[in-house]
Amino acid sequence: MVDVLYSLVDVNQRFDKLLLDPLYIRNLDMTSMTMKSCFDLVYSIENKVLSRISKNILPRIHHQVNELTLEQDSMEHILHRIHYPRLYSLSLIDFQEVLIKYLTVDGRLNCLSTLKIYVDNIAYTSATIDSTKKLPKLKHFTLCSYARTVAYDNRIVRLLRRMINLEELILFLSIIRTDSNYIDGIQLYDSILIYMARLNKFTFSIDTNQANRNHISSIRNQDILQLIQYINI
Repeated sequence: MVDVLYSLVDVNQRFDKLLLDPLYIRNLDMTSMTMKSCFDLVYSIENKVLSRISKNILPRIHHQVNELTLEQDSMEHILHRIHYPRLYSLSLIDFQEVLIKYLTVDGRLNCLSTLKIYVDNIAYTSATIDSTKKLPKLKHFTLCSYARTVAYDNRIVRLLRRMINLEELILFLSIIRTDSNYIDGIQLYDSILIYMARLNKFTFSIDTNQANRNHISSIRNQDILQLIQYINI
């Protein structure tokens, strides 16, 4: 899709009418583009391509976009500069770090029903998320982080408590705790799941590492699952 938009938009009015048809453009994947050759190689989108799309194309189609898939390099051009009134699904792929607070307090994202975040690291910050500002339209949320994080309690938990109407939750996290106990099924229920009355599907892999002065120990996902089943989630 990106290849077509970049190559053919503004060639002539007829092409524009066909390419920018609202029935044709609904979902935009801004993570890569294919260079047509005998190999059809896939590359990340260059800044000059992103710049042209954000300046010349998105202002003409932003009102009809329903789904966006972005990577870190495309976020500044595509998400920050344009308002998408009909956007209901946002996927963030291969981020080095994500500021969860920034992503979710912006009123432009309040219309989302689906939010997927795949990030290498969730950094700790002394700032906390206001869990009283709810995200009532969000139905499906995915958060996958590959590096260990100490930001579970002050960022992730507070963010999740805002999702009062969530129906599906996917969490893949590796968490370090120093002054708290392991995250078990009861704690997971009391801190997060009890706030999600409509949740009917919960997929998770949560690796909790408790760091003491002398050693690091962990709790298994099976232990969490057994406790969740015991309290009837």
